[in-house]
Amino acid sequence: MDLGLAGRVALVTAASKGLGRASAQALVDEGASVAINSRDPERLRATAAKMGEEVLALPGDVTDPDAPRRLVEATVERFGGLHVLVANAGGPPKGRAVDVDDSTLQAAIDANLLTYLFGQPLTVNDQEIAIIVGLGAAIVAAMLVLRRGLFAVVTDEDWSRVAGLPVGLLNTVLAVIVAASVVAAMRIVGLLLVAAMMVLPVASGQLLARSFRGTLWWSVAIGVASVVAGLAASRIWGLAPGGTIVLISGAIFVAVALIKRARVPKLQAEGAGL
Repeated sequence: MDLGLAGRVALVTAASKGLGRASAQALVDEGASVAINSRDPERLRATAAKMGEEVLALPGDVTDPDAPRRLVEATVERFGGLHVLVANAGGPPKGRAVDVDDSTLQAAIDANLLTYLFGQPLTVNDQEIAIIVGLGAAIVAAMLVLRRGLFAVVTDEDWSRVAGLPVGLLNTVLAVIVAASVVAAMRIVGLLLVAAMMVLPVASGQLLARSFRGTLWWSVAIGVASVVAGLAASRIWGLAPGGTIVLISGAIFVAVALIKRARVPKLQAEGAGL
């Protein structure tokens, strides 16, 4: 099967054995230039030698915050680019489940699952911060420039077509903005919680504001406040940062909703008195 990978450059982590090695071998067989990574230098070099002279062996531990950057830089320096990344990670060593201690099992779960599901802002490096800031700036710029068109499309798509707005293009831009928001927030709060962070501040903003612009600014303010307060609380009490951020955002929404609900009977009574 020709997958069209000939001449492409791939980086495979945890590739000295198992699924990582099989993935790397499949890429080599397809004609790709491959760099492989593992924590065991000797096993890694032996694996690279069996795959071919062009395979680049890059020892290192991907749980080190600086390791991903070094691996990518070394791959690009050797092959001139990077097109495919296989983010594999090793699990517990072979053996019976009853023989695996808690620390080994926890390390495997952290490396393969928890960082991306629940986020870990404390391990974000300078390069990732730069990417997050860049994506955030692009999102803000797009919203400021296209806010009227986007508002029209999400409010009434049929009217937008009649008015001559490029509905298809604006929908595509909106989808890209949402995807960029998910990527920017994934390392902070994780995939499972990013949806909550995209909904809760906006829901609170809608209760507080009387216009689209007001909703936008209230949402931004509540989101930033939730992140700052969540990081501070996690630092002080040793809590999970991502979950704490979302809990604070949820608490703000509940408080705003209760206050608004309590004000309705009061306003109705004042109106009846008039």
